[in-house]
Amino acid sequence: MIPPSLQLTIGVGILSWAIGTGTAWYVTAEYKDAMWSAQVESTRAEAAELAQTDTAKVLVAERSARSKLATLEVQHVELQQQLDQASRDARRVVRERGLRDPGRQASCPGAVSTTATVPGGTEGAAGPGAELSRAAAEFLLQLTDEADRAAVFAGTCDAYAKLVTGQVTAGEVQP
Repeated sequence: MIPPSLQLTIGVGILSWAIGTGTAWYVTAEYKDAMWSAQVESTRAEAAELAQTDTAKVLVAERSARSKLATLEVQHVELQQQLDQASRDARRVVRERGLRDPGRQASCPGAVSTTATVPGGTEGAAGPGAELSRAAAEFLLQLTDEADRAAVFAGTCDAYAKLVTGQVTAGEVQP
């Protein structure tokens, strides 16, 4: 049998050990939780700062791209207006003088030369070659208009691609 004083000492020792262990575990757990919470908050703050910085960069890039696109659109519209003016001028000239095919010869072997004197006209007034019909002239004018517009569009697309990839700056581009 264990004397009562020793039992009391052992009981107090076990109770002290249990209380100390429990207290140490609780304090350690609180410390770990506090450290973990601090790391999580630090990571969240860092992520929020990075997200804000990246968002600002994206907005700057988007504004820059829109500005570049606006510049190209203005240049494209100006080129389209120049093409429209050139087309109007060409159509006016064709209405006034006609459109001739310089390589076309008369189809009959005994035909009169186009450079010969025409009654009521001057020598060589018609010029070499034969005049094209209105339909043929209109077709050729429409074809050249479409080709010019396609070339301008392709040039604008190429200029935009070069702007986006950084091969040229907005001031250097010419569609």
